[in-house]
Amino acid sequence: MHQHEDHDHGVILLDENGEEQVFELVVTLDVGEKTYAILAQDGSEDAFAVRIEGDLDDEEAELVPVVDDEEFAMVAAAYDELDFEEEEA
Repeated sequence: MHQHEDHDHGVILLDENGEEQVFELVVTLDVGEKTYAILAQDGSEDAFAVRIEGDLDDEEAELVPVVDDEEFAMVAAAYDELDFEEEEA
């Protein structure tokens, strides 16, 4: 598993009404041979996982929601193993 370094990027996705929604890229991580991103909407503690199909640096990369329970469990376990350092005030 590999954790990609700090990201200060917003990710814009279209909702079911075709309206743009901005999400914070919490972290990207590699699980096996696949790369995943954890996204959260600004001001929300809820987050969700997407699988990144293609190169992270390519604007053509596709974000695929993780809906399979087994795949989600693998991503959640990998996320739980990450060591996030507390930011000092």
